[in-house]
Amino acid sequence: MKTAILGLVLVLVASTFAITLPGIMIGTCAEMCSNNLIIRAVRGLGGCPDGYVCASNGCGHSCQPILLV
Repeated sequence: MKTAILGLVLVLVASTFAITLPGIMIGTCAEMCSNNLIIRAVRGLGGCPDGYVCASNGCGHSCQPILLV
Protein backbone atom coordinates (compact mmCIF):
# COMPACT_ATOMS: atom_id res chain seq x y z
CA MET A 1 0.00 0.00 0.00
CA LYS A 2 2.82 2.42 0.87
CA THR A 3 4.53 1.64 -2.45
CA ALA A 4 1.34 2.38 -4.39
CA ILE A 5 0.88 5.71 -2.60
CA LEU A 6 4.52 6.66 -3.21
CA GLY A 7 4.14 5.76 -6.89
CA LEU A 8 1.01 7.88 -7.17
CA VAL A 9 2.75 10.84 -5.51
CA LEU A 10 5.69 10.55 -7.93
CA VAL A 11 3.35 10.47 -10.94
CA LEU A 12 1.49 13.54 -9.68
CA VAL A 13 4.72 15.44 -9.09
CA ALA A 14 6.06 14.47 -12.53
CA SER A 15 2.86 15.59 -14.22
CA THR A 16 2.79 18.90 -12.33
CA PHE A 17 6.41 19.96 -12.78
CA ALA A 18 8.58 19.48 -15.83
CA ILE A 19 11.25 16.84 -15.47
CA THR A 20 14.01 17.64 -17.93
CA LEU A 21 16.81 15.13 -18.37
CA PRO A 22 19.00 14.85 -21.45
CA GLY A 23 16.73 13.45 -24.16
CA ILE A 24 13.70 13.13 -21.85
CA MET A 25 11.16 15.94 -21.58
CA ILE A 26 7.93 15.34 -19.68
CA GLY A 27 5.62 17.54 -17.69
CA THR A 28 3.45 20.55 -18.20
CA CYS A 29 6.37 22.98 -18.56
CA ALA A 30 8.76 20.98 -20.71
CA GLU A 31 11.52 22.86 -22.51
CA MET A 32 11.24 21.65 -26.10
CA CYS A 33 13.75 24.10 -27.63
CA SER A 34 16.17 26.89 -26.77
CA ASN A 35 17.82 29.82 -28.52
CA ASN A 36 20.86 29.55 -26.22
CA LEU A 37 23.54 27.35 -27.84
CA ILE A 38 25.03 26.32 -24.47
CA ILE A 39 21.66 25.23 -23.06
CA ARG A 40 20.90 23.38 -26.30
CA ALA A 41 24.17 21.46 -26.02
CA VAL A 42 23.85 20.65 -22.31
CA ARG A 43 20.18 19.62 -22.39
CA GLY A 44 20.26 18.00 -25.81
CA LEU A 45 17.61 20.38 -27.13
CA GLY A 46 17.24 21.10 -30.81
CA GLY A 47 16.60 24.27 -32.68
CA CYS A 48 13.41 24.96 -34.58
CA PRO A 49 12.78 24.17 -38.26
CA ASP A 50 12.58 26.92 -40.89
CA GLY A 51 9.54 29.15 -40.42
CA TYR A 52 9.44 28.55 -36.66
CA VAL A 53 11.04 30.30 -33.70
CA CYS A 54 11.72 29.08 -30.17
CA ALA A 55 9.41 31.14 -27.95
CA SER A 56 7.87 31.04 -24.51
CA ASN A 57 4.47 29.39 -24.43
CA GLY A 58 3.75 30.70 -20.93
CA CYS A 59 5.12 27.54 -19.36
CA GLY A 60 8.39 26.47 -20.93
CA HIS A 61 9.49 26.96 -24.54
CA SER A 62 8.35 25.39 -27.81
CA CYS A 63 8.75 25.95 -31.55
CA GLN A 64 6.03 28.30 -32.75
CA PRO A 65 5.33 29.60 -36.26
CA ILE A 66 6.73 33.00 -37.17
CA LEU A 67 3.88 35.49 -37.53
CA LEU A 68 4.47 38.60 -39.60
CA VAL A 69 2.29 41.53 -38.53
